[in-house]
Amino acid sequence: MNTYLIDIPKRFAIDHEERALPTGVQVKVLSRSIRYRCTAPELREWLSDAEYYSDCAGQGWDFGGALAMQASARGTVKRIARLMIEQGISRDGSVAQ
Repeated sequence: MNTYLIDIPKRFAIDHEERALPTGVQVKVLSRSIRYRCTAPELREWLSDAEYYSDCAGQGWDFGGALAMQASARGTVKRIARLMIEQGISRDGSVAQ
């Protein structure tokens, strides 16, 4: 199965990992992001989670850094969507379990 490198904004990446969701293989920690090697199903999992947080994080609950999480999730959506378009990866399909 093909794998893809993606840099995920650090705040969202840490939250995603702490919830024990599929991430792929962590390759490198950078100053503002964490680089992962992911399969297409793992990218879809990241995208699904990021879309949820980019949509709801700022709706009436600005506590504990929710707006910063929303911004980080929005950055994640943009990065993954761009990679999926460039690599011809469909948004439809299985997600990592």
